[in-house]
Amino acid sequence: WSSDVCSSDLVETAFQGAVEHGFGSWRVMTEYVNRRRGFDQEITIKRIADSFSVYWDPYATEIDRSDATFCFVVETISRDEFKRRFPKAKTSTTNFAGWDDMQALREWQPLKDHVRVAEYWKIEYDQAEWVSLNDGREGYRSDIPGVKDAQIEKSRTVDQPRVCCYIINGAEVLDEPAVDGEYIPIVTVFGAERITNGKRMVFSLVRFARDPQQLYNYHISQQAEAVGLAPRAPWLISNEQLEGFEDIWRTANTKPHAYLTYRSVSVDGRPLPAPIRNQYEPPIQALNIGALHANDDIKATMGIFDASLGAQSNETSGVAIAKRQQEGDTATYHFIDNLARAIRHTGRIVLSLIPFVYDTPRTIRILGEDRKEKIVKVNQQYEADGQLKMHDITIADYDIAVTSGPAYTTQRQEGLMRSEERRVGK
Repeated sequence: WSSDVCSSDLVETAFQGAVEHGFGSWRVMTEYVNRRRGFDQEITIKRIADSFSVYWDPYATEIDRSDATFCFVVETISRDEFKRRFPKAKTSTTNFAGWDDMQALREWQPLKDHVRVAEYWKIEYDQAEWVSLNDGREGYRSDIPGVKDAQIEKSRTVDQPRVCCYIINGAEVLDEPAVDGEYIPIVTVFGAERITNGKRMVFSLVRFARDPQQLYNYHISQQAEAVGLAPRAPWLISNEQLEGFEDIWRTANTKPHAYLTYRSVSVDGRPLPAPIRNQYEPPIQALNIGALHANDDIKATMGIFDASLGAQSNETSGVAIAKRQQEGDTATYHFIDNLARAIRHTGRIVLSLIPFVYDTPRTIRILGEDRKEKIVKVNQQYEADGQLKMHDITIADYDIAVTSGPAYTTQRQEGLMRSEERRVGK
């Protein structure tokens, strides 16, 4: 399994959901390698576009929900699509008639021509006996034929998790697809988590910036309103000065006249002053200062300051700029940490599926740390560099480690930059 999942659109969608409203999800699933022929499958990862379509076990305590015992994933599809996917469903043959509960009808048919379908994932446990025999073998007693009590040196009862999936529509179970692995194949990235008075609450990155954002919006709206409602500055002019030029002065505030003519002397020869405007200045400066203060409050609330936003500062070297940008990374690192936990749990799901999916000799493509592709053979012997090799991934146990940091290309660029700075410094 490749760590390329970290840079794909599915993680971007889920992580964007965690930043914007506190959570986002993706799913691990299996697909046929060739949709038209063959039986080989592969493990794929698909995004869940609607973050609010996933409902987790409220009693799960882990931040990655790896200990959840059930989960719902809902989607709304058209009636035609429903009949195509589930032609044998009772609701398809009766054209969705006969619903007894009208409230349920409104919830499972939110729109006239649409139907809500849900995946109900559930973990069930089967008890099994793990034994250690006097000949060195270990395993589940049911998997070792002919085991006698005299051969058992150690034993213990364990709970074997079994994943079940039911496709439902509020009235019936539409399908029960076979599921392998030990975990519910749904992964959610959460934002900041707090437990207050026994109630779990999840916060996005921008949640606590709501109040300063509203204040900023208020000041900007007031600026636009003040400018829009500001009266046209009227002219202070006497009737004697307007005589003969009424048409020009009537449009003085609506047309860009090159000049405005007026009478400078009255009828009796008395000189008249020039017309003047009655100026009105909206309080734009005060409103702008308030908006700037609110803008700084937004940055302080989220811990993301100008350096993290790419604003130029006094730093000149690349290392100094990177250090300033890391200030924002430190303030928001719990989001990255939760993303790493979700990716780690994804790896556990994939590892639990590998023995069931990649159970035949085949050739697979893997990616190295440097993003280069490599073709390897699994579950079969092959010769490489004059030696026989064997990668049997159906019997071995594996572990997973996740590290979050710059991509391989970024690491190379930073290494070259620091080498150039050391060279220039010498």
